[in-house]
Amino acid sequence: MSGGKPMEPQEIQDIGLTLTELARPGITPKLLFDSVKARHPKAKRKDITRAALAMMIESAQTKPSVALLLQDFALSQRAVAEEE
Repeated sequence: MSGGKPMEPQEIQDIGLTLTELARPGITPKLLFDSVKARHPKAKRKDITRAALAMMIESAQTKPSVALLLQDFALSQRAVAEEE
C-alpha cells in the first residue's frame, strides 16, 4: 500500500474533466494515461483510474461514447495496477 495523502475530491474531479476532454476514439490507454499524467503530475495511477470511473458514471446518460472509452481505460489501468 502506498503512503501519502489521498487526493481531494476536487482534484479527482479535475482529473476526470481532463480525461473527458482527452478521451476520443482511437486513443490508446497508455497515451490517455500519459496525457493525463502530464497535466496532473502528482496523480497516481489509482487516482486517475478513480477519476475515470467517476466520470464514466457521470457521462453514462449524456455522453455514452465517452463513458465507454473511460470504462475501457479504467479497466485497462486496473489490470496494469494488478501487474505492478
